Amino acid sequence: TSLFDWKVGKITADEPYSTLVADITEEALEACVRHAREIGNRTEKGIRVLIEALIDSGLAMLLFGQSHPASGAEHHLSHYWEMEYIQTGKRQLLHGAKVGVACAEITALYHKFAAGQQAQAVTGWNEISPELAKLPDEAEIRRLLQIVGGPSTIAELGLDPQLLERSKREAYRVRLNRHTLLRAISEIPQG
Repeated sequence: TSLFDWKVGKITADEPYSTLVADITEEALEACVRHAREIGNRTEKGIRVLIEALIDSGLAMLLFGQSHPASGAEHHLSHYWEMEYIQTGKRQLLHGAKVGVACAEITALYHKFAAGQQAQAVTGWNEISPELAKLPDEAEIRRLLQIVGGPSTIAELGLDPQLLERSKREAYRVRLNRHTLLRAISEIPQG
């Protein structure tokens, strides 16, 4: 979802974008998807693929100079939850587990939004819509999370459903310098 949100930022707010860096990040992601079973089984090959993908993702962000390639609305939800847990004194959840579940939740939200009437209100929707169609659905992301042995739902993560709903409305504020579809959805006037 971060690569998709990065494209949204480019389309809606002319944020800086690099096709080269996006390609590096996408190749790292696709390698993990292709080798999800090996990663979940903790084979030597699976661990190697995962480590190489993490390194490539880090290098992509370093090359670009910002975290856009690997940090979109899914990270905004994760950081929102972190701040809530700090504020309430709860023990933190693993970053990757939060981001994985947030990815599934963001995907579900985005696809549901695309099916509704308000989607046309988003600046550049005609460019955004075909990009969104390429994004896997929620079930596919949850399936991959299960294959690698991570939580795939907020219940498995231990996250309060009310916190999830609040974060879907407010988490875009974590990074006001980023223009994600979550932000566009949140800024559409209600009524």
